[in-house]
Amino acid sequence: MLGPALGGPPLTVGASLALTPGYRIQQTASQGLTNTRIRNLDAYALWALSRQATVRVAVNNLLADDNRSLTELLSTGGTVDSTRLTRGNRRSFQAGVSVKF
Repeated sequence: MLGPALGGPPLTVGASLALTPGYRIQQTASQGLTNTRIRNLDAYALWALSRQATVRVAVNNLLADDNRSLTELLSTGGTVDSTRLTRGNRRSFQAGVSVKF
């Protein structure tokens, strides 16, 4: 990436994406666990105000997908007991200024 020190633009941006597919695990003959996919997107922007001063803003977990899981247990009577768990995810924002003396 070029920056202002190398004659490039004063703005640098970047992002990262992590993908984990959904899956099912058969834990025992009568118990299984299913997890949904997980997507995590982080992004940032860095402004070079001068050679000594920069401003950086970032957003983590931009998609804010909920993580869901389902546990199923087959009882000896032939019924299926299931437990659903949802963990909500939130975005986080960060901003910072860096000044070199």
